[in-house]
Amino acid sequence: MVSKFTTMISSRGCPFKCRFCTRYSNVLDGYGFRERSAENVVEEIEEIGDKYRSVMIVDDNFLVNVKRAHKICDMLIERNNDLDLLVMGARVDTASRELYGKMKRAGFKYLGFGIESGNQDVLDFYNKKITLQQIRNAVNLGSEMGFLMAATFILGAPIETREHIENTIKFACSLPLDMAFFGSLSYQRGSDLWIEAVKNKIISKDESFVPVDSRCGLGNFTPEELQTYTKQAFRSFYVRPIFLLSRVYRAFARRDYGLVKRGLSYIINS
Repeated sequence: MVSKFTTMISSRGCPFKCRFCTRYSNVLDGYGFRERSAENVVEEIEEIGDKYRSVMIVDDNFLVNVKRAHKICDMLIERNNDLDLLVMGARVDTASRELYGKMKRAGFKYLGFGIESGNQDVLDFYNKKITLQQIRNAVNLGSEMGFLMAATFILGAPIETREHIENTIKFACSLPLDMAFFGSLSYQRGSDLWIEAVKNKIISKDESFVPVDSRCGLGNFTPEELQTYTKQAFRSFYVRPIFLLSRVYRAFARRDYGLVKRGLSYIINS
């Protein structure tokens, strides 16, 4: 039986400056990162617990303030929280055994990472300020400690070649992730990439969402080519014997047979 599920926000915005990310502060004066107090967050979680069994925290980056995250966990542990908590946005450079161990005791079950690429030069181009080793350390630690983990990957950075994309796919497959989501880069209003493209008159300031397209001077691939790579990435990640066997084992261990059915349906229809 699926438990009742809802979402909540404990902070808005992000203090980091990834070049692909829409930052409202670039288009709205006075818009910046702000966060709710640990006490306020825990109060809402307790209120949610009266009606729901699971809640996903959908912040852009829940673990920006590690001190606040520790305090939230300490308070939840003290109050014997029994909600399942999921984190949609977490940076790999905040990973530590102390923090992850405390999160597990506080009821956190799921971590979502924005990994984006398996190439250090692409991560640097995006201004991610993380390394491939930090990614491996965070995902391996999360797996060791029993978190369900997912990650996003972006294909089509302006500097990317076919080799870059293949490296990203291989890198994703090498990580002990439960889910991986692949998508094509787009130039979105407010992002540094969008601002630069407008300044260089490659796109119009009236365009808010522009997919990568080599025919327009944006990147090295057409949308059709990136769509093909995206399908290849999903297939490579999910249709692996070791991955499929691990999912079947987990599904039966949890008695979630719907997971097996959905997996078989994906294989048959892909």
